[in-house]
Amino acid sequence: MPAENIKHGKNIIELKPMYSIFKQIQYPQFGAFGVKDLDNAPFCLGWSLVTEPFVMVTEPHTHDFNQYLFFVGGDPTDVYKSFDGELEFGLEGVIQSITYPVCIYVPKGTLHGPYIFKKVNKPMMFMDVVISATPSVRPPPPGSRRGE
Repeated sequence: MPAENIKHGKNIIELKPMYSIFKQIQYPQFGAFGVKDLDNAPFCLGWSLVTEPFVMVTEPHTHDFNQYLFFVGGDPTDVYKSFDGELEFGLEGVIQSITYPVCIYVPKGTLHGPYIFKKVNKPMMFMDVVISATPSVRPPPPGSRRGE
């Protein structure tokens, strides 16, 4: 569900919890979105804690904006050593197996996907940053939507 953040003046946004469309993401998320929160600034950020394997994105796709995806360990005191899992990530038609903290830069027009959390031995933090006023949201795969 989209966050109902609260503006405290022009440049201060109080972040409110939001909840994932994915039933596998159980903990509250946060986000800030250009179109809703940042006076249409070309920037959006979403943050989630991933605690179990699942398919987040099934199909390769492109965007007309740059995207930065972060996958790091879920312990904020050591996001490096606490990374313990495996992600499969498609980039330009090649599936990469990632077993380390990473930032993936996806330039606009670049084919990317799927995103598959293969192993989640410890919680992982996932951040999606886009240089666009609207967030990057894909339809969830069948069976992964909350309430299904």
